[in-house]
Amino acid sequence: MATVKFGLQEDLNELQARLLLRTKRKFSKQKILETIYFLGSKNMDQLIDMLIDPKDEIPKNDDTDPLFKWLNRIEEGIDYTDSVKEHDVVH
Repeated sequence: MATVKFGLQEDLNELQARLLLRTKRKFSKQKILETIYFLGSKNMDQLIDMLIDPKDEIPKNDDTDPLFKWLNRIEEGIDYTDSVKEHDVVH
């Protein structure tokens, strides 16, 4: 597992303490951060709103830009049905 520098240790400690007070259970910092990551990945629009400064201009989706094409494929999910042969399917 990689180590990531985290500049909000005091805030994380406070969140951990608040969770302990409310739930009477101590959650590890790793579990808290994993849960926050999960919530952020499921609420992508809200995450983007929180990350981007309203003064910053959001780049427009340009269908000719390879990066946007790749990101759109990831966001939509890759459809592998064309590459699966009938004999590969388990019945």
